[in-house]
Amino acid sequence: MKKLVVILSVLAITLNVSAQSNVIEAGKSVGAVKLGMSQDEVIAAIGEPCAQRTYAQEEKEIIHFGRNLGQELRYNTHYDTVFEYENAPLPVHKLYFHEGHLVYLTLTAFGYGQATLNQLMLNKGIQLSDIKNITKAFGYPEITENFVDLKQSYFLSQGIDVMKYRGNITAINIYEPIDNQVALGIKEKTGN
Repeated sequence: MKKLVVILSVLAITLNVSAQSNVIEAGKSVGAVKLGMSQDEVIAAIGEPCAQRTYAQEEKEIIHFGRNLGQELRYNTHYDTVFEYENAPLPVHKLYFHEGHLVYLTLTAFGYGQATLNQLMLNKGIQLSDIKNITKAFGYPEITENFVDLKQSYFLSQGIDVMKYRGNITAINIYEPIDNQVALGIKEKTGN
């Protein structure tokens, strides 16, 4: 009987850890990857990145794609190093570090598939595939950008933004919540 209790306890802990590995906490984490972690802690959690870049290298890529740096939220988080992933256990695309600590992370369906991203769940018990409930969970975004097939909603005060492409969530960014004054300054830069 004692062995059965131990086995059931281990099983319950394993199931809880497994269930938590796909949870996004706005402004905090996704699974085992948490804002504030060191580069070594991230590598221990999800493995080595496939590429590593400096701020200057990342800046050139953003400019190459015609984006305005003043409108890119990650440039307002002050990072110096970027890890890029292709086959991580989570649909992590890029992780942004400042002085060796994680300050911003991007999750994406690109390269991982929409089904992989849809398996993630917000800590409010909402599946990402249930787009309508995201506004119910976070309220209205402080900033919304609309392009032809793309819509990005920034919930700055909660530390998360969501990108939808043709109606599907395709990317999520997580960062520390931004206070209203800073959010208003960013909103003014974007013109939204």
